[in-house]
This record gives sequence, C-alpha cells and structure tokens, in this order.
Amino acid sequence: YPNNIVENNAVASGTHFGYWYCMVRTSDGQSFAIYRNICPYRQIFDRFVNNSVHSVGRFGVRIFLEYSPTVAGSRSADTPYQAVFDELIA
Repeated sequence: YPNNIVENNAVASGTHFGYWYCMVRTSDGQSFAIYRNICPYRQIFDRFVNNSVHSVGRFGVRIFLEYSPTVAGSRSADTPYQAVFDELIA
C-alpha cells in the first residue's frame, strides 16, 4: 500500500518495472477482515524521496490500475491529495 516510507533506494536491471504499486480498491487477503474500510488507491504516499531507477525494461515507476489519493484516504467524496515523488532519478 502507498502509505509507506520509501527513501534513498536504487533499483537497476529489471525486466519490467523499478518501483511498482498495484493500487487495489479494497484491502485483500488477511488484511480485509481488519481493514475493511481502507481504500489503498485513496491512501497518500507517506514519503517517496531520493530514489533512483535505471536499466529497467519498461517503466521506472508504475502505478497500476488507478491512484486517486485523498486527504482522509476514504471511499467517500473527499478532498484530493497530490502525490509527490521528490528527487526521483530515472
């Protein structure tokens, strides 16, 4: 899920993607019972800072399906939130 700290990492020599986020609409697996109201595709990025990616086959950063972050990260209509990728070198 996007609400993580990702900083000071380097990715190289992948066949497809460097950083890949699969944003699903609801929690799944064992998390579903506990986090039933969490919407991963609406969660904010905590920090994505000073990361690099090179020599990958397709995309340096791939956000799959849909990503529509909001301030509260909920399903209901909420204030949009801008995701920021600081100091990404690709």
